[in-house]
Amino acid sequence: VDLCRREAVAFVSEGLAKDDVGFASIVLASLFYLCAGTLGLTAISSACIASDGKGLLLFGVPRSGKTTSCYLARRQGYEFHADQSVFFEVEDGTLKGWGDFWPAAFHAEASAFIPELAGAGREFVHRAASYLCMEKSSSLSGVASSVVPVGCLFLERGTADPPKLIPLSERDFTRMLDLSVPFQDDSGSKEAHQSVRRALAKLPAFRIQYNSEPSTLTSFFRSMLSTHRVV
Repeated sequence: VDLCRREAVAFVSEGLAKDDVGFASIVLASLFYLCAGTLGLTAISSACIASDGKGLLLFGVPRSGKTTSCYLARRQGYEFHADQSVFFEVEDGTLKGWGDFWPAAFHAEASAFIPELAGAGREFVHRAASYLCMEKSSSLSGVASSVVPVGCLFLERGTADPPKLIPLSERDFTRMLDLSVPFQDDSGSKEAHQSVRRALAKLPAFRIQYNSEPSTLTSFFRSMLSTHRVV
């Protein structure tokens, strides 16, 4: 890295360089994470669905159903805005979130809920785990836009049937947010990071305990995006 000229050279394996899905999901994604702070953006590890410029953030451990439920919501007309990360900025006092640009990565077993994955998904292996990758949007316009987040859901799969929605206190929500920062480094403005953190902490946030069916979640998504309240 030449800090004065702001240039760098990196080395990757030939196999990864020839794997467009893996290259975008690992190399380009990591580079963007590391550069986001210098662009004035704060990265948070979450998925996001959107409608009419409003976004709902989804948090959870791997295999909690984030990616699959977002894809199923897309079938009902919602935008699959982000799969792994949302990049936030505060502009004129308004919190805005930009979605990640690389393909959505589904665990192989997600094809049980999304049959077309088996034929259309591109295989991708990382750290001994197999994924099927698909573009988040069917549009080829390539036009990116931000959304204004209106709520947060922490998914807890396989814990309750029927589903239970549990409000999170601001203290618990803030603690969980702190665990959702992908890279704990010093890049970017601390003031910008704190502004994003404070704005996120004001959003309504809930834990949702549900069964193993990600389609169960779509009615909750619709409720929060259309009313800002849980119906």
